[in-house]
Amino acid sequence: MIKKETVFLLRAFGDFVIALNMVKSSKKISTVEFIASRHLEALYHAIPTTFLPADVKISFHDFTISKNIFRCFTNRYFFDTNTVKELFSLRTCVQEIKRRNGEKKPLNLYLEQKRRRLWPTFFAGYPFKYIVDRGNVYQSYALFFQSSFTDQENFIFDTQKNGLHILVVPNARIKSREIPPEIVEKINTTYQPVAAVVRSAFFTSAPDDYPGTKVLYHDFKELVTLIEDADLVIGSDSMPIHLCQLLKKPHYILHPAKVKDQFFTPYALKHRCHFSFEEIATRQSFLPNDKS
Repeated sequence: MIKKETVFLLRAFGDFVIALNMVKSSKKISTVEFIASRHLEALYHAIPTTFLPADVKISFHDFTISKNIFRCFTNRYFFDTNTVKELFSLRTCVQEIKRRNGEKKPLNLYLEQKRRRLWPTFFAGYPFKYIVDRGNVYQSYALFFQSSFTDQENFIFDTQKNGLHILVVPNARIKSREIPPEIVEKINTTYQPVAAVVRSAFFTSAPDDYPGTKVLYHDFKELVTLIEDADLVIGSDSMPIHLCQLLKKPHYILHPAKVKDQFFTPYALKHRCHFSFEEIATRQSFLPNDKS
C-alpha cells in the first residue's frame, strides 16, 4: 500500500504558483493530499482552469495568515505575536488529520521549504519533512512530484516581431528586487523603434517616478488578464513571473546581481533570459542579445 503524503502550502503567492506548475505533470499525484492556506485561494480561482493541474484537489484551511506568508518562515515577522497563532492553527490542522487517519497511523507531512521547519514540528507535535532544501525550487518540486522539468520550457518568443505588446511588472514582495525606473526607461526606449506597446503594471497605484504608460490591476484576475494579453512579460523575481511560467507566457527575469537562480523559472534558465540590473545598466539598450 502506497503511503499518503500531505503537503502544506503556506508560503507566499509565488511559491504556491511554483507548486501548481510542477504538479501538472506529476506521476504520483494520487498519493498526495494538498492543504493550502486560505490566503492563497483567491489566486487559485483567478487562474484559468485549463492551466491548473487536472484531478488535483486542494483543501484551503484558515491558518490565520494575514501577511501573505506563514510568519514563521520570515525574519521580518518571526517575533510577531501572530506567529504563535499561526503555529497553533497548524497544530490544530495536524491533529484533525491524525484523527481522520487514525491516531496510531503514521503521517507523512511535508512543508514547502526546510527553513525553520523545527518550529512547526515543535508546535504541531509531529515531525515535518520538506520538499526544498537548496538548489532550484522548480527542480526540487520536479524531483518530489516525479514530474518533468524540461516540459516546462517548451514555448518560444519571437524577439524580431513588430508591434509587440510588452508588459513590465516592476514590483516585488522583496523591495530590493523591484526593477528601478531607469531600467524601465531603457526598456521603453529599446522597444519604441519596433512599434511595441510597453506598459508597466502596478497593483492599485503607480509611483510617479516610473516612466511610460502605466496600467493598474486590483486583483489576481486582472493580473492574469494582463499577462495573457501580452506577448512578453518583463518582471522581477516574483509571483507574476511564476504566473507567466504557469500560463506559458514568454518572460524575462530582472534581478539584483546578488540574487541566485533558486527561484528562476525553467523557461528563463533554458533560454538564458535572466539578467541582473547591473548587467542591463552597462548596455546601451535593453535587448538581451545586445552586448553593446
